[in-house]
Amino acid sequence: MTTNDNSPTTNPPDFAAADRLRPIEELANSGNLETVATYIVDATRRINARVADTVQVLLDSIKFDLRMDRWLEVHHTRRTVDPMLPSDELRDVVILLCAMGRMGGAEGEVAQRYAALAVDHARWLAASAWQASTLDEKAVVRRIEQRARIARIFATGWAALAGGMKSDYEAAPTTTYAMALGAEIEAALAPRAVLPEAESRQEEAILDDGWRRRIDALYGSGKLGVGYVAAGRGWHVLVEDALEQIDASLLPDEREAFRVSDVKEKYGTLRIYTDNAPDLVDPIIEVAERRSALTCDRCGDYGRVGGNGWLACRCGRHEQR
Repeated sequence: MTTNDNSPTTNPPDFAAADRLRPIEELANSGNLETVATYIVDATRRINARVADTVQVLLDSIKFDLRMDRWLEVHHTRRTVDPMLPSDELRDVVILLCAMGRMGGAEGEVAQRYAALAVDHARWLAASAWQASTLDEKAVVRRIEQRARIARIFATGWAALAGGMKSDYEAAPTTTYAMALGAEIEAALAPRAVLPEAESRQEEAILDDGWRRRIDALYGSGKLGVGYVAAGRGWHVLVEDALEQIDASLLPDEREAFRVSDVKEKYGTLRIYTDNAPDLVDPIIEVAERRSALTCDRCGDYGRVGGNGWLACRCGRHEQR
């Protein structure tokens, strides 16, 4: 990575190397101890097959002890396995494995890793983004920006989890739970644009149609595959922000199969459904859906979900009577 200051560098930034950086949440979103452990063993095996067999045995022991809440045994085994791993990245993944098993203290360690990752990306942007000149290089910058945002969400969420915070995702896998806690804060603090009232239903319909045409041009066929979007005017900014961030996060080889299959309201909040989405898309959608639960779907001001029979998120001015 580059230095902390913003002064021009002697050598041009390595955009290809930056684009290969993949935050550990892509792995963490699996929410599966077996998947994470297999990743560690496979990565080790590519470097040293003999060591990988020993690592496999030790990780099996860690997984068993995590399920039995035997934290002291996990701690001792982790101290044994760490020196055998060929990179700091894999040591971080072992910490993630322990945090997913709700080992005390590991959640805070994961939060620190995500915070460092967010800073790492931010420093790369500060030192190198200004040198992007081609479309491909500018796309890398947008992806690094998005990964920094996602790392920030997870850093906040894991820190809140370590602090004992609760969420409506408590029964979900630990990584999803942490993501939800971070998304709560992102959603509450996201900027909002309060729209003026349309003078007539006809004007409102014209504005909605123009916006849908814009979405189709930006993210329709040949882009993200977005079809018809059913969202109130107050949620237009939420939808655009989410689609822009999704578009920025995708690698070239992920675009071909990826589709946004549906965007609509359900039970008073926004829903964004996708096909063949990489894991880094999940936090973007989570934040957008949580923003919708705080945003009036008519004007974009602060709102709350309620209603008699038909749920909607409305502000005091547009609350259903």
